[in-house]
Amino acid sequence: MKFALLTLLAILSGFSEIQHEGKWIIHSNSQLLIHGRTNVNSFTCLISCYNNVDTLAYSYDEAEKAMVFTKNRMEIPVYNFDCGNPMITKDFRLTTKAAQHPYLQIAFLSLDKVNKGSINGKLEISLAGITRHVSVTFIHQPVGDFLQLRGNHSVCFTDFGMQAPARMMGLVRVQEDLNVEFNLLIKPI
Repeated sequence: MKFALLTLLAILSGFSEIQHEGKWIIHSNSQLLIHGRTNVNSFTCLISCYNNVDTLAYSYDEAEKAMVFTKNRMEIPVYNFDCGNPMITKDFRLTTKAAQHPYLQIAFLSLDKVNKGSINGKLEISLAGITRHVSVTFIHQPVGDFLQLRGNHSVCFTDFGMQAPARMMGLVRVQEDLNVEFNLLIKPI
């Protein structure tokens, strides 16, 4: 295993030997899923494979006991989300204003230890022209030469200035709350 991965595990485990700077690359097998429900059924819009090559750079903040990211932005094309149904996918793109704001942006601000198996991530999410700060608890585990970060966060359409879509003159309505599921594979470089 590479030294940077061991360093991350040491930071997350609370050991005293800490590398103060490092970089990660986000692997293409990373996934982002958005789960929602209507009054009729449920749906999932997903990016099954992350095609961009984004690098996250961090430094360790002794005072905060956290990894603080200096290069931190993932840009995900909204048009790459597939909701498994062409009508739902079309509604997703219209609702998220993909024509005006073609990217969902996720910026890592910091990571700090919660307990042995999980870490708390402070993120900034920009969608449909609105930016919100969120906190996500990630479960982490090594997967080969990678570190897998899995976490969930609940959001509402109104958090990002959007209105939940409706179909058939309002008979089928998407519920306001959504669950965003992160499944990230990162590799030290």
